[in-house]
Amino acid sequence: MAKVRKSSLVAADRGTNYLGRQFVKNSEFVDGNSATYIAKGDIVTVSGLSGAYPTIERARDGVTDENGLFVASSEIREFGIVEGWQILEDVDTSAAAADGDAVYLSDATAGAWTATAPAGSPITVGKVLVKDASTGVVLLRPLV
Repeated sequence: MAKVRKSSLVAADRGTNYLGRQFVKNSEFVDGNSATYIAKGDIVTVSGLSGAYPTIERARDGVTDENGLFVASSEIREFGIVEGWQILEDVDTSAAAADGDAVYLSDATAGAWTATAPAGSPITVGKVLVKDASTGVVLLRPLV
C-alpha cells in the first residue's frame, strides 16, 4: 500500500476548503460493495452536489474534463476528503523513463494514473519524483 505524505498546513476542520482540501460525498458508493469505494491516491472529479457536499467520481482520460480534478486523501466510502495534491511513496514507477517524467490520467482504469501517455491529448496529473519498481515516489497534482 502506498504511503501518503500530507502537508501540515491543511486545516483539521473537515468543512474547510484549505489548500485544495474538501470534504465530499462519493457518488459511486453502494453500501457493502467495496468495488464502489474510491482508493487512496485515486484521481477524482466533481460530478455534482448532494445537499451541502460536492459529489465525486473516479476520473478517466477521454471521458473527464481536466478541470476540477483532485486526489483522494484516503479510502472514500460514502464520505471522505480530497486534496489538490499528494506525494505517494512506495509505488511502482518503473514504467517511467526517468525521474521527473510526467504521469497521466489513465484511460483504461477510472481513477488511476499511469506513466505511459494515453493516445490523443493526455491529461497530465503529476510527475515521477523517484523511479523504482517498489519504492517509487510520485507527486500527484492534477489541479495544474
